[in-house]
Amino acid sequence: MEPFLKKQLFETGYISFKLKEFDEKIYNSLKVLFPPGSLNPKQFNNLKASIIKRKNNDIDPKWPNVSNGKFEELEEIKKEIIKNCNNDLNNSYGLDQIWYFDWPYDSKCSKTPHSEILNPIFKYFYDVECAAANSQITMYNDGCFLINHRDGDGGYTGDRKCAILIYLSTDYETGKGGEMVLSKDKNNEEWIEPIYGNVAIFDFTKHNIWHRVEKITGYNRYCYINFC
Repeated sequence: MEPFLKKQLFETGYISFKLKEFDEKIYNSLKVLFPPGSLNPKQFNNLKASIIKRKNNDIDPKWPNVSNGKFEELEEIKKEIIKNCNNDLNNSYGLDQIWYFDWPYDSKCSKTPHSEILNPIFKYFYDVECAAANSQITMYNDGCFLINHRDGDGGYTGDRKCAILIYLSTDYETGKGGEMVLSKDKNNEEWIEPIYGNVAIFDFTKHNIWHRVEKITGYNRYCYINFC
């Protein structure tokens, strides 16, 4: 493990590193629990989308988030949302984000992502056990993105200490999008490629950084994301 990473996290508010170089044991657990190439779009049954009415910033009820749907049906809904927002010549609607999420993992095993992967990383940086986390696998495919934002209304005030993201993509290529872009003040950006085993952490105890995900073209971007 690299001791300078902890100092960097609390000084800048974010860090990124390759899990294999950070701790090969944890990386090997990642390969066992989330084998490279094992995820597929049909495992995702939840679509997240935020469509904002520009006049008053209300969420438009025509396109709500959809849960527990078949992927094929959700994909058609996603395409409709993107098409309608792109064809909105009056700019009355704004699409802030659109992506899939789920938890396609059998938690009956004694070894779990929380115990084998998440907790050792969290404990290293925060010196305590990660008792609980809001965890999910996200998938971004063609047209999916996340606008630049900070968690919370101008500043995060919840009880989370950090977000830990571990990428599970195997088909990323430069130019296809999907990079997580982190910055403390919208400048001095750090681009993190969503390559299997790459890790990004951003801290909420002292910071609240800007972050976005570049629009995807031509592949499926997977990420094991945890709010701890």
